[in-house]
Amino acid sequence: MAQKENKPNVSSNIKSASTNESGATVRTLTNTQSASATAKKSTEFFHKENYYLMVGGIVLLVLGFLLMTGGHNDDPNVFDTSKIYSPRRIILAPIVVILGFVVEIFAILWKPRD
Repeated sequence: MAQKENKPNVSSNIKSASTNESGATVRTLTNTQSASATAKKSTEFFHKENYYLMVGGIVLLVLGFLLMTGGHNDDPNVFDTSKIYSPRRIILAPIVVILGFVVEIFAILWKPRD
């Protein structure tokens, strides 16, 4: 009995087939298939979760900069160090700003699972 050779099913998306120098068959895809694959990849760069994280990072940045505000003196001849060098301005606010930048970097680089 002669064995039947299993040939791959040729779909309608193949425009033409040819052989290269090594004898391998090279198939050219239609423009619609390659364009749809490219469009699908380009739209999946940022997901909804990335945008939520970006907004959260922006909120942290704004909150950190708002924590740094203030510290003016009522009398310009008096230098009150307790208002200018308060722990809120020199410790808490920079930590919140750095956390905001870390969240922004994470939001840009993170790719959620499908």
